[in-house]
Amino acid sequence: MSQAHVLCDIVASIAFALSEAADTIPDEDTFINACKAAFALSRRNSLGFGPSRKRHGKNAIAARKSRQENDDEESQKRYTDGGSISSDLLTRILLDISKDVYALLMEYKSQTKQFLQAVQATAILFCPDPDSHKLTWDMCFIPLFQTKICDDLRSKLNQDIITALEYGKTDIWDNGARAYW
Repeated sequence: MSQAHVLCDIVASIAFALSEAADTIPDEDTFINACKAAFALSRRNSLGFGPSRKRHGKNAIAARKSRQENDDEESQKRYTDGGSISSDLLTRILLDISKDVYALLMEYKSQTKQFLQAVQATAILFCPDPDSHKLTWDMCFIPLFQTKICDDLRSKLNQDIITALEYGKTDIWDNGARAYW
């Protein structure tokens, strides 16, 4: 499964579909199809793990494949139990999760925005590298960190840093030694 960004691809795809449904909640099939389309696009356009630079030198970057290509290669391999992991399995997992999310969405219609923020936060937690995962970055990280709550948190953290730096100018260490910044 290209070993990277599987769970966050699924959750970020759901976040994408939820953000599209923020004003008007679509029917279940439309929602699930939006999740599938976002997932497929993310898997096709994102790069999986690349080959070793030591082994492939300068061509390592050029040799990287998309996550979808890695998934397809992985599906050709057979494991000790005779089964394989394929993109079909990922799609089935996505469908199951999407249906469950849709059921929750119907239950909490009035709280769609908060529900979306919870899904965005989950995608960020699952993502091994949000900075290099475009779907998680664009659909989860940036929107979540542009909310009012994050503005307040940022301003509080900035003030706390200033205060800590001020305290740092005096004796703050256990042994009474001065902190030099």
